[in-house]
Amino acid sequence: SKLIVGPRGVGKTHHMRIAYKQALCQRSKPLPIYMTLSKYLRLEPLKNSSSIAIQYFHCWALSKILLGLKETFGHLKKDSNEIIAPYEIQWDDLNLFCDQIEKQQVRDWHNSLLDKISVNMVSNIVDEAILLCNRKHAILLCDDAALVLTKDYMIEFFDIFRALKSAKISPKASVYPNTEFGPRFHIGQDAESVPCWPSIADDEY
Repeated sequence: SKLIVGPRGVGKTHHMRIAYKQALCQRSKPLPIYMTLSKYLRLEPLKNSSSIAIQYFHCWALSKILLGLKETFGHLKKDSNEIIAPYEIQWDDLNLFCDQIEKQQVRDWHNSLLDKISVNMVSNIVDEAILLCNRKHAILLCDDAALVLTKDYMIEFFDIFRALKSAKISPKASVYPNTEFGPRFHIGQDAESVPCWPSIADDEY
């Protein structure tokens, strides 16, 4: 696991998109999945209106990962329905859920998604996708992962990040310098920090 560290505007997203496109085009590279958490603040009002706001965020973040995988399959011209069919979920439902929850529109049917979608399910789907695409492993590129204005959400996301890490899934996240990840995530142990800009202490600066 890697944390791509840098201030705003330094090029973290640019690097991730380059890595994504390079991996897409070369079969010897890992299967890339790109997702962004840039709209996380739209879920912030749920913390005041719902007692299960964290569960909604958890499901939203995992849905974003699955939709990122669907985008990858589209670029590779592969059928994405095959990988989710055994789990009785629909791409349209994931899209609609994300759209509604970002507008704080809580619906009764959301409860079925909250019950179905889990880290274990997403991990299994990604493993199946790796096999279908004839890749050795996958990289999960999580852009805008420094959820600094909602610490509860950030702690929850990095629990997901840590849980998805496996022999076949390598998560990467872009964050800001001095980001505080909470009590359960430790740089060096759970992920390696990689600076996205040159240090003035570097002889080659």
